[in-house]
Amino acid sequence: MDKITAYIVDDERLAIDVVCQLLNDISEIEIVGTSSKSAEAVKMIVRLKPQLLFLDIQMPGLNGFEVIEQILEVYSPTIIFTTAFDEFAIRAFDVHAVAYLLKPLQRDKFTAAVHRAQESIRSATQETMLLQLRALLDAELHKPTPLQRIMIKDAKRIVYIPLTDILYFEAAGDYVKVIGENQIHLAQYSMQQLQLELPADQFVRIHRSWIVRIDAVKEFIPYFNGEYYVIMKQGDKLKLSRGYKSAMSPFFQGL
Repeated sequence: MDKITAYIVDDERLAIDVVCQLLNDISEIEIVGTSSKSAEAVKMIVRLKPQLLFLDIQMPGLNGFEVIEQILEVYSPTIIFTTAFDEFAIRAFDVHAVAYLLKPLQRDKFTAAVHRAQESIRSATQETMLLQLRALLDAELHKPTPLQRIMIKDAKRIVYIPLTDILYFEAAGDYVKVIGENQIHLAQYSMQQLQLELPADQFVRIHRSWIVRIDAVKEFIPYFNGEYYVIMKQGDKLKLSRGYKSAMSPFFQGL
């Protein structure tokens, strides 16, 4: 039986190397190329037409969904998304049966995802895969309108806080703390909901516990093993975990 051809796209070279290493144990897969730049990846994917595509979501230039959109008119590969972000996209992948993996990659989950992809390639028709990808793109293109303000509700009143007055959000059980320069509120949102609905060009998740306003970040202080402390402009010190660092990289050079 012929090997399944695979192509890997990720803006982090280390992430590409990890996927390559994990694929070394799966003899049925042949890597035909890798790219760390999304525009270059589109050209090579259209040229090589790999059956299986390992694709990062958050990348400079074209994101993962935009890469799909550009190659979809030419052909439709089976896709395994790799991402550091547990947000709306993951729920979409579940609904449309497109495999995904959360970084850092775990060998057992990686192997299981590849086996699902192999079954899809061996059994699914091109029409089926095309319908899956079009449904996924449709879901992405119809994401909810980003939040413009945060609602704070208590027993006596409802207050709306503009996003420009918020420095960061902190997880607090089933709620979140909304931290401004001189005030703290408790709001009925989840971190996952905020990560989905906040404007991606204004807010970014840096840790399981924190989402920060990008222009409220004052500086970064190296901590340990690729992690940093994030110093907010009013002095609060938060931790940027390694798993979320790639989300900050497009906004801050040198991370």
